[in-house]
Amino acid sequence: MIQLATLLKNRSYLSEACELLKEAVDMNRHLHGTRSLVVAETLSLLGMVLKSKSQYLDAIESYEECRAIRREHLGIEHQLVAKTTHDIGLVYWSK
Repeated sequence: MIQLATLLKNRSYLSEACELLKEAVDMNRHLHGTRSLVVAETLSLLGMVLKSKSQYLDAIESYEECRAIRREHLGIEHQLVAKTTHDIGLVYWSK
């Protein structure tokens, strides 16, 4: 499902990609737990698509949750936490 959403995003089918990623977030929460790294990765992809759709507040919300989960699992100094913080900054810059 995530691979299909990525393909759709790359081909500019942003609405379809967004819907698939929202479903994937829900499915991953159910399968892996609400605070799993799998959920964080899916939220990161969702944030990217939402940013591409100019849905900046929703993108920030998705990235913020992703960053919180990654901090819990990986610690504040991990590169994925830094990357997510950078992604949040890019959303603010795009506004």
